[in-house]
Parts: sequence; structure tokens; C-alpha cells
Amino acid sequence: MKTTLILMAAAGTLLSGCATSGDGWRYGNEVYSTRADCLAAKRDAKTKGAVVGAIGGAATGAVLGGNVGEAALASGVGAAAGAILSGRNRPC
Repeated sequence: MKTTLILMAAAGTLLSGCATSGDGWRYGNEVYSTRADCLAAKRDAKTKGAVVGAIGGAATGAVLGGNVGEAALASGVGAAAGAILSGRNRPC
């Protein structure tokens, strides 16, 4: 019984963070009619963040005069950071 209540409370907490208004699912300044659309927008933002982070990391590695390996490493770190930060900024 106690485990069931804990699981129900956890599920309620997770779902309450998803639907932020009665109009639909929100992500950023947009309102989506379904949660699938909201998650698709969040996934697109995460992809864009990864691309921008990779470009920024590669540019930084090239400007600092690193070799190809160092630029690739900086690009990978930038992509990971961009994906994490852009995907985590708002819940659906």
C-alpha cells in the first residue's frame, strides 16, 4: 500500500510538470495540442543545440590553433553540452 502511494505521488509529480496550462502542452512560448508534438519540439531544440555546440566547439578548437584531434574533441564536448542544456531548459 505504501509503495503504491509513493508511485502514485511520483507519477503525479511528473505529470503535473508536463501540462502547464489548460490550453495544451507548452514548450517555450508555443502551445501544442498533444504531448507528442511538444516532445517533438523539445527534440528539435535539443538537436539544434547539439549542432550549435559542435560548431562552436570546432571553431574554438580551430581558433586556438589545435590540431584536428583537439578540434574534434572540442566539437564533441560542445555538442554534448549544447544537447544537454537545450533539452533540459523546459519541461513539456
